[in-house]
Amino acid sequence: MHETAAELRRSFVQFFRDRGHREVPSSPLIPVGDPTLLFTTAGMVQFKPLYGAPDPEYTRAVSVQKCLRATDIDQVGRTIRHHTFLEMLGNFSFGDYFKAQAIAWAWEYVRQVLKLDHERIWVSVHESDDEAARLWEKETDLLPGRIVGLGNKDNFWGPAGSTGACGPSSELYWDLGPAADPGGGLEGALGDSDRYLEFWNLVFPQFNQDAAGIRTPLARPGIDTGMGLERLCMIVQEVESTYETDLFRPIITRILELTGLPEVPGDDRQMAIRIIADHSRALAFAMADGVVPGNEGRGYVVRRILRRAARRGRALGLSTPFLHRVTETVVAAYRDTYPELKRMEEAIARVTLAEEERFARTLDAGMERFAAIVAEKSSGGELTGAEVFQLYDTFGFPIDLTEEMAAEHGLRIDRPGFEAAMEEQRERARRTHRFRAATAAAEGAAWTVVSEGSDSEFRGYETLVLEAKVRRYRSAGDGTVEVVLDETPFYAEAGGQVGDQGLIEAEGLAIRVTDTVAAARTGEEGETGTAARTHIHRGRFLRGGPRELELAGGQVTARVDPERRAATVRNHTATHLLHAALKEILGPHVQQSGSLVAPDRLRFDFTHFAALTPEQVAAIEDRVNREILRNTPVEVRQEPYDQARARGAVALFGEKYGREVRTIDVPGFSLELCGGTHCRGTGDIGLFKIVSESAIGAGMRRLEAVTGLGSLAHLSQLEVRLDEMGKLLGVGEGQVVERLRALLKENTELRHKLKSTAGGGLDRQVEDALAAAEDSDGRRFVATRIEVDSVELLRRAGDLVRDRLRSGAGILAAVIGGKVSILAVVTDDLVQRGELRADELIREVAAAAGGSGGGKPHQAMGGGDPGRIEAALDRGRAMLRERLKAATRS
Repeated sequence: MHETAAELRRSFVQFFRDRGHREVPSSPLIPVGDPTLLFTTAGMVQFKPLYGAPDPEYTRAVSVQKCLRATDIDQVGRTIRHHTFLEMLGNFSFGDYFKAQAIAWAWEYVRQVLKLDHERIWVSVHESDDEAARLWEKETDLLPGRIVGLGNKDNFWGPAGSTGACGPSSELYWDLGPAADPGGGLEGALGDSDRYLEFWNLVFPQFNQDAAGIRTPLARPGIDTGMGLERLCMIVQEVESTYETDLFRPIITRILELTGLPEVPGDDRQMAIRIIADHSRALAFAMADGVVPGNEGRGYVVRRILRRAARRGRALGLSTPFLHRVTETVVAAYRDTYPELKRMEEAIARVTLAEEERFARTLDAGMERFAAIVAEKSSGGELTGAEVFQLYDTFGFPIDLTEEMAAEHGLRIDRPGFEAAMEEQRERARRTHRFRAATAAAEGAAWTVVSEGSDSEFRGYETLVLEAKVRRYRSAGDGTVEVVLDETPFYAEAGGQVGDQGLIEAEGLAIRVTDTVAAARTGEEGETGTAARTHIHRGRFLRGGPRELELAGGQVTARVDPERRAATVRNHTATHLLHAALKEILGPHVQQSGSLVAPDRLRFDFTHFAALTPEQVAAIEDRVNREILRNTPVEVRQEPYDQARARGAVALFGEKYGREVRTIDVPGFSLELCGGTHCRGTGDIGLFKIVSESAIGAGMRRLEAVTGLGSLAHLSQLEVRLDEMGKLLGVGEGQVVERLRALLKENTELRHKLKSTAGGGLDRQVEDALAAAEDSDGRRFVATRIEVDSVELLRRAGDLVRDRLRSGAGILAAVIGGKVSILAVVTDDLVQRGELRADELIREVAAAAGGSGGGKPHQAMGGGDPGRIEAALDRGRAMLRERLKAATRS
């Protein structure tokens, strides 16, 4: 009997390997070359190109695929089976076997290998699929009456994303017994019932769906199956939920250790623990594949998952960041199966910690604002779009998080109002954005056709000057113009590389091209299988105008600015060397997330968990410059996508590649897919110099650098600045650093003296308050007014009270800037035992001052009327006496 998750993985793969299937490793959670999907959501995603392919490399495959889905995130922890991260066991056929063999092997595996009781198995088929129903009846010992026909909603699957293979499906269900849902039938199992657990989906891809949603039959239909490992473990290990399997047991044990709480079945604590366990798996695996928290796309999903888990931890009394400790357990549990987790272990922990700390900095203030908003609402009410937007824009609350918290208070949110507020913000940004004059001026004009035929054949890889025909142009009448040629040496902005500049000339005509951009031509494909592009040359008439453009008969000379192109080329090839050096020096977790290649500089964004040290920056510079000094020839070739990937070519996530791709190879160092222009040899770059390193988000860094003449200009500027600094400091260039160190030391000493003076006064006030503290069976509390001039000092005083009380609570009030600020603090032991919470305490105390408040269990903040500060403190003392005495009695 195969019982552990590891045994089930091996058993499933070996079963299908024995039947001629190639074992294919799990692909990353980020689909390569498929921008229609944020994440890999099913086992078939990496095999999409093989369905309907005339000559696939192999026709049978088996895999255990990492998947991430956020569609059912609200159900995670509430049900016995929903997850964001899951492992999918799958077997696949690409024009080889079809329904009969897929059904026979599925039944053989569950009955003969797993020994599952056929009396507890049900099957669903598409209501129109008589063939599948007949095969189940005749080829298996499935009990009579156990086949149910369902519609498209339940038994038609795909495609994964907006395009690709799709078809009817047949699903296997496990009967958990009437106790799971006494009134549930099989139809209900596909909705809200927990009695019938779907555990294996056999999809019969018969169609290909295009971008317009049109389905055409596949010449050779295939098979795509998916069986969730979590659900299979639940069945085989005979437990009542997926969270009780060995996949989750070590993770939940770790969470219980951190909280010091028992897992009570069915209560909110159990749900919170399960949410944290599930989300920690998703975080670890997503970050291992290079996804870090962000404000859009995949990063937004990961940030939302992390913040949901962090908030649940706060509700369990975990007042400091804890998720990095849980993800460490995830890595330990899965690293033998998924080595990328081990390679990225440090990065996962650091990024998780940094993001949770970032959230914590705004969470308290955000929760206070949320509590204040909720206090003004009645049950069944609604948070306005403006209120939801404020929580998003000011406090960093994703709208989904606000919606979830509002639902916990019986409230709705105004999503349309939020979207309107977001659009207003976008419009403000658009109004302040400085558009290029040529773009704004010419875009609204109509095109004038000069000649017919194909256009925009790019010849700029081999030449910078050519004779061309004008296909069409448009001009706004103010001297600006846009021109489309039949062929062009001008590179159009793409892949981070800016567009070329130069001249378009003829007799009596000269156009200064200030930019070249590309527009996709719908429904057409270029040589590489990607959308064909029209190159639009934007600029201004220097000589002549539209009349001269037409009189030229469409014959012009197109000249790219050679110096500008050469500078851009140096920077582009340098980004490839930089990418390789970053992976070599910082680690394989580094992933490119954006770039800018211009003639004057390059910018490179990448995933990394910490600021680069000066030593790392120097090492990266040194590695790139050594490769430049080798003057390695840069090899460019067109080749099949699969062949390029097999050679190790780096593909950028989110880019869509065709069947044929262009590779840029610096042998022995860098190999990437790229359509940009590049040096013939690395020595052409001249010199590489990093000019800045910065953070652009949690786990995201940015480097800016210069090459060639730009690097020399940068070094010259540094020399001038160093000379100026020496003059200002009154020392020679060689003594500048030493003099600065002395000044900084002097400044630090002065700051310490000032801080010590302020802190000493605060310490004395805290000591005076503690000396007058009341005692209740070892639990001490204070409620007093202190004199501070900032909320920061008030919070610091609260931290001192909590630390020195050891077990107890405090209420501190101060008038700051003419307003009352009241702080409630409770020690961790009282929070964890459920005896006292600061957020509950502050609401009543602030109310006594005519205000409101909120926060977290161990620290909360409120406000009110300065004239009622003593009434608030009296109310606080009375509450603390009452609560602590009650806790002592219990």
